[in-house]
Amino acid sequence: EKQAQEEMIRMAVSGVELLGAAQEADYVERAWDFTTAWLASNADRFRDSCHQEKYGFYDVPKNQYCVVPAIFKAALTEAGFSVSRTLREFAEKGYLQTDNKGGGKEVYSVKKWWGEQRIRMIIFAPNGTGGSAEKPAESQ
Repeated sequence: EKQAQEEMIRMAVSGVELLGAAQEADYVERAWDFTTAWLASNADRFRDSCHQEKYGFYDVPKNQYCVVPAIFKAALTEAGFSVSRTLREFAEKGYLQTDNKGGGKEVYSVKKWWGEQRIRMIIFAPNGTGGSAEKPAESQ
């Protein structure tokens, strides 16, 4: 009887651990779905011909969205996602590029030239956005 009880406890602990892993994967998937939909629905904001506030730019040769961090972080927050958790998990999945700051600290933005300035931007890696979000059409 005691052995059966211990086995049930072990099974319950394993179930809780599996549930935690599934919830973690679900969170990243929901955050990524939000991000790709946000990029697609705001594709105009990444075009050179944009007459509104630009959110960044689309680097055609590299197939990358380069996003102003403050704008993307505000969108994540408004949608109810944790900015730090989302960026950390996107980096772990390879969805965005990272850079190392002094002391080996990983940061989730990369310095990139935008116009005449070199600024930090969140860069969604090709394997992350490739085919998942609509690329902005080049204006003719």
